[in-house]
Amino acid sequence: MVLASSLTKQSQILIVGGGTWGCSTALHVTRRGYTNMSLITKETMKKQSGNLSRYVISASTRNAIRKIIVGIGHKIGDFVPLITAKDFRNTMPKGVLTGDFPGWKGFYKSKGSGWVHARKAMTAAFEESKRLGVKFITGSPKGEVQSLIFEGGDVKGVKTADGKEHRADRTILAVGASAERFLDFENQIRPTAWTIGHIQMTPEETQLYKNLPVLFNIEKGFFMEPDEDLHQLKICDEHPGYVNWMQKPGAKFPQSIPFAKHQIPLESEHRMRDFLRDIMPQLADRPLVHARLCWCADTYDRHFLITYHPRHPSLVVASGDRGIGYKHITSIGNFISDCMEGTLEERFAKVWRWRPEKFIEFWGKDPLERLGADHNIMDLPRSEDEGWTDISESLGSMGLPMATNLQKHLSSTAAPNLIYFNRTICRGDSLKDIGAQPASSATDLVDNSDIIFMSLSDDSALDSTLNAILDSEDSGKLAGKLIVDTSTVHPDSSAKAETRIQEKGGQFIASPVFGASPVAAQGKLLWIIAGPNAAVDKVTPYVEGVMGRAVIRVGEDIRASGKIKTAGNFITAGFMEIIAEAHVLAEKSGLGSGNLEALIEQQYGPLPFSMSQRLTTGAYMPARGDRPWSDLNLAIKDVGHGIALAEQSGTKLEVAEVAIKHLKDAKKFSDSEQRPLDSSSMYGILRKEAGLSFETALIKDRDGKDDK
Repeated sequence: MVLASSLTKQSQILIVGGGTWGCSTALHVTRRGYTNMSLITKETMKKQSGNLSRYVISASTRNAIRKIIVGIGHKIGDFVPLITAKDFRNTMPKGVLTGDFPGWKGFYKSKGSGWVHARKAMTAAFEESKRLGVKFITGSPKGEVQSLIFEGGDVKGVKTADGKEHRADRTILAVGASAERFLDFENQIRPTAWTIGHIQMTPEETQLYKNLPVLFNIEKGFFMEPDEDLHQLKICDEHPGYVNWMQKPGAKFPQSIPFAKHQIPLESEHRMRDFLRDIMPQLADRPLVHARLCWCADTYDRHFLITYHPRHPSLVVASGDRGIGYKHITSIGNFISDCMEGTLEERFAKVWRWRPEKFIEFWGKDPLERLGADHNIMDLPRSEDEGWTDISESLGSMGLPMATNLQKHLSSTAAPNLIYFNRTICRGDSLKDIGAQPASSATDLVDNSDIIFMSLSDDSALDSTLNAILDSEDSGKLAGKLIVDTSTVHPDSSAKAETRIQEKGGQFIASPVFGASPVAAQGKLLWIIAGPNAAVDKVTPYVEGVMGRAVIRVGEDIRASGKIKTAGNFITAGFMEIIAEAHVLAEKSGLGSGNLEALIEQQYGPLPFSMSQRLTTGAYMPARGDRPWSDLNLAIKDVGHGIALAEQSGTKLEVAEVAIKHLKDAKKFSDSEQRPLDSSSMYGILRKEAGLSFETALIKDRDGKDDK
């Protein structure tokens, strides 16, 4: 019989996995006086947990819920019945819940429930554990565990992707849904995926949606207030879970194999939008700026699996979180520590034991009493063609024409071909046709490039992209590389990006551009560049006369370019507001838009003239199926950045406040019509305010719509 070594405060303790349970265990074990502890994880601790927030509720036991059911129709302690749509709306500030809540019934609990910022809680546990002496081994390859070390009938530690062995007296396996990669769990767990999405909110909306209760529908899903840092509202659709079945050689039953993906099935996105239409229809058609699969380990009897392995006496197994593991972050490490020390209460040890005898039949398709999505476990799509969401494309309306012009320039000068990456790689087929080479991933692109241009939708897309290309790389991988971000983001976001890239040995340039997609296609964008002078000198030949008509260098302060872009966006929005108002005046007074446009062309120059043309040609309301020149949602974001910067600086942009009101009204019209609009669509709102229709006669004729 194999026996484990005796456990002392000086024993080498190795925790495998840096998620909720791993971090909680590290904190609890080190607080008990153990002095030789390590935690190893492929992820970097700064970006742990795909969920920005998790909800918790005190009434989660059967007895607590039974009390609610028995007393339906009456106030029960802190629970207030919600019967009508008005009842639901009154639980949050006016303007948040605007839906009709068809068929909804529920309860409101004013205290004892809420949500937790998961990532910050994880970071707090990490920082405290580190302060107390826990050694963290993170990132790939040094923190990427390839296998357990099986030796003499026991587990003696792990092997990592860099070829090293990490030996220990006790190994605690707390890797969530990935546990079956390292050990045969004998049909005791099922990796199950849930789906989350994030919608970008403006700073003003974030204030309105602040301090909200969590709204949860057991059939449809839940949402939580926007994250204060990224201004993103999180939505989850409710369902029993997704699986990814594979039949391993020699295995009795198929296994669900987890994989990372920053996309979700289209059917999941549709459920999220259906949920939003019930409660917040004003948000139902906004694009998802972030989405991902969130994997957890289910058990058939819905109990945790926290125990010593019966055949490997030095291995502690901590699995079976069942999608609710996070709410135990403060305590679960205490139970796992008790298990390691052999002091776990008998009532817990009995139900959390190694128990394959209870799972002799295949139970993988059991929904485990979960509701939503027809109450069935679902299979994940097998390929990109089978229906995944399309999130924040780099090769969008701006990135693709810029990349096209750059590849043409490289080809004409016999330089190496452009390497490109996009989540939906087929978006780059036109680049491939002219010689550009697709990369298999963002990290592959970085590995094989010296200068990397990024064109992203917003601050959160920049953050997630940097997570992909930085957090999975060793610090030396970026030495000598230059990253150029052409996105329009807040100046503070650029500063954070610069710090992260410099920490990895690279250089960063913030270079937002002026001009819509047609201007990008012509290679006539105006580039505003901030960054180290030598780096700017290096990148300028690929910009001037290639992707841009001119470069304005604003110095080495990385925030400067973002501030200029923000000011420029305010000026642009102000111009558009004035020109749109003038065109409404021209139509109402009988002057005529043609005469006004002639004046604008001759007197005020090409920029106001091009803005005028976006109105008179109908570009402010693109034909169905056409993409706008400049997306309305991005305009709201950009003008919001200007208003926020002004507030931070102790001033106001009153014209911007007028413009953003009309832009938001245009967004409501866009949502009601279920079609994307251009950033110039404030013109339609101004027309309606003047008693005209949103659409001009030209648009009605184009769309075959009767004049009303």
